[in-house]
Amino acid sequence: GTISTGDPLSFTIPMDADILPGHLEDAVCAWWDAAAQGGLGGWTTSGCVRVTLDGQRPGEVSCSCNHATQFAVIVPKVVKRSLTIPTILGLVLLALAALVVMIAHMMHSRFRTDNLALVLQLFLTVFLTAVFGLITVLAANNVSKDGCAALGLILHFFFVS
Repeated sequence: GTISTGDPLSFTIPMDADILPGHLEDAVCAWWDAAAQGGLGGWTTSGCVRVTLDGQRPGEVSCSCNHATQFAVIVPKVVKRSLTIPTILGLVLLALAALVVMIAHMMHSRFRTDNLALVLQLFLTVFLTAVFGLITVLAANNVSKDGCAALGLILHFFFVS
């Protein structure tokens, strides 16, 4: 349950070193409201504010709340982008290679065989997989939950086909 206090309760929470610098500015103080969402519970910020306390060190977040319960600091989603550039480069190279193979098979008669349609379908699938993979990487931070599910479904289709 929640215990109301006359004076605000202030506390400091040290944050994990894995949180990238610059993301703590957007952190908010919250508490667990067991009655939220029809009794399922959920985090709420009502009655809690972020404050700066004397002696607060970098990497710490201080809060002041008007009641006592379970507390947390909610930090916006942090996406580590250390593999973004190599992933983009790899997907672009894969798409270009598949495109070159398709064009070469269509342009040169020595590559034209009975299996031309099968080869073109295979490399078209590789090309489209790379293109949708690239779209997924580039849209990772700006796509809705439904959009993310749709991109995942499309990628799954091309990996299976």
